[in-house]
This record gives sequence, C-alpha cells and structure tokens, in this order.
Amino acid sequence: MEQALLRAERLTRSFPAPYAGGSHAVLQDLNLSIAHQTSVALMGPSGSGKTTLLHLLGALSRPDSGGVWLDGTRIDDLSEPDRAALRRRHVGFVFQEHALMPHLTAIENVLLPTLGAPDLALAAEERAKKMLQESGLGERLHHRPEHLSVGQRQRVAVCRARINRPKLIVADEPTGALDRPRADRLISILLDAQSGEGCGLVVATHDERIATRFDRILDLVDGRLTERVHPPQGVLP
Repeated sequence: MEQALLRAERLTRSFPAPYAGGSHAVLQDLNLSIAHQTSVALMGPSGSGKTTLLHLLGALSRPDSGGVWLDGTRIDDLSEPDRAALRRRHVGFVFQEHALMPHLTAIENVLLPTLGAPDLALAAEERAKKMLQESGLGERLHHRPEHLSVGQRQRVAVCRARINRPKLIVADEPTGALDRPRADRLISILLDAQSGEGCGLVVATHDERIATRFDRILDLVDGRLTERVHPPQGVLP
C-alpha cells in the first residue's frame, strides 16, 4: 500500500474558554489520510476549527495529543527549528489575508521562502518570474502590495506558496474576499499547480461551487471530519 502524503491520527486541540470555565475542544480525536497528488476541499461553519486543523497539518502549531505525518515524517514533535525548516521546504501556505510583506515587491515576496539558499537564487528568480507571468502579473513584478488589487495579491501569495515546489500546499479561505470570476481564477491556478507539480492541496472554503472542483470534500463539524460524495470534478452547479 502506498504511503499517504499526509496523515493525522487522533488529533485533539482545545483552547481556553474563560467565560464558560475550562476549555473548548475544537478538534476531537480527528483522523485523516490524504494520498499523494490529491486535492481536498475542507468545509465547515465559521468557528468549526478549519484554520486550527490547517495549522496543525502544515506544522504551524502542535496538537494537544495525536500526531501528524507528512510523507512519512512525523512533524508535530519536531523541534521548532526543524519544523521551520520543514515548512520552508515542503509546505506552501496561502493565508486568507495574503500576508504579503508591504515593503517588498511582488517578486521579492514570492522569493522570500528561498532566502538562505544562495546557490538556488538564479533558478528561483526565473521560476518566480515565470509563475507571476503565468498568473497574469508579468507587468506587476516590481509593484508593492499597496499597488495591487486584492485578487492580484492573492495570486502573488499563491506563487510564493509554490516557489519551493512543496509537497503540500495549504490555503485558508483564499477566495473569501474575491468576487466569483477572480475566485474561480485563483482556484484554477491552485488546481493547475497541484496537478502540474504533483503536490497535495488542502483548501478551506465556504463555497460549495468551488468545492466541487476538488478530488475530495471533507466537512469539519463538532471537531470531527466526514467525507461527502460530490459531483464529478469540474462540474460547477
């Protein structure tokens, strides 16, 4: 049996609930397995724990109990420097608010994850230019975020997530602030990258129409995941 790209076993995560006394369990004994080269839409109501789960899967935070494995390596119990190195090399993030550095240009933002590898600098710059051009930003390479639209900023964020050819791309509501055409374009860029580069892709979304474009749809409710049967990939109701 082929080893899963991403595996989580019996994850639990709670946060303090000072007004209720004690704590609030966001994730409860959660299990998950995602194969290589698979796209997953993660759905659930606001406050259901989607962001919490994405942070655990991408080694941004640790569970209270349980474990997370990326391509066979357990990532939740690595030291902080090792987790940071793993994130930089093997995980690409797209945040809801793009999280670009305001003082850097588009191409400089894309190249941020490559810092510390001077021997790869030239190849990385060429790759960054190509991705930005393919995303319709060829004339915006040297524009700072304040001079880009919301959709353009998110496309820069997607290029940044892809720059190191990660094994896994994680995106947290990346289309939340976009209108329908721009949302569709951004999801197409993500799915094309996932298919073309053979990585895994997990995207949190509230948009049912977008979710149907993914290989799998998972619902997070009451701290647990369920998988639904959905229309064939690419069918937009």
